Amino acid sequence: MDFDEVRSWIREHRVCWELAPRCELHDHGRIQVGFNLTLLARHPPSPTAEPGGEECYRHYQALRQIARLVLPKEIHPTRCELSPFDASHHLRPETRWTPETELTVEITHRDATFGDVDGDERGCVAEIQEGLRQLGARPGVWSTAESFIAGR
Repeated sequence: MDFDEVRSWIREHRVCWELAPRCELHDHGRIQVGFNLTLLARHPPSPTAEPGGEECYRHYQALRQIARLVLPKEIHPTRCELSPFDASHHLRPETRWTPETELTVEITHRDATFGDVDGDERGCVAEIQEGLRQLGARPGVWSTAESFIAGR
C-alpha cells in the first residue's frame, strides 16, 4: 500500500492505539522496563469476519505494515518488537464491543532486561505516536462525534 492507501485503510478500519507500561518482577519488586503500544483495527460488519480467518489475518498484515512505517529508522539502544499474529478478535467497551484485530509493539531496552525506562525508550514511543498521528490513526478510540462531523 502507498501512503494514501494506508491513510484510507486507517480511516476505514478506525485504527487507533493504546499505550501501556511494560512491567517485570525483579528483586521482589515490580519495575517498568518499557512500553507496550497496541495497534487496533476494527472489523467492518461482515459474515466472513471470523476470529483467525483470512480477513483477520489481512488486518494483522496491514497493522504490521503500518507499524513498520512508523518505527524509528535509526539504530537505538531501544528494541521494538512486533507481536505475532493473534487469531482472537479483541473486544473493548470503548468501541461498543466491535471486533478488532490487534498488534502490539514491545518497546524495551536492547541490552538490559531489567533496566528502568529511559529517555531513549520515551523518545521512541513519541516518534511512533507522532508517525501514527500523521497517518491518521487515533490514540485510544475513534470518537463517534468526530466520525459524524467528518462524514465518516
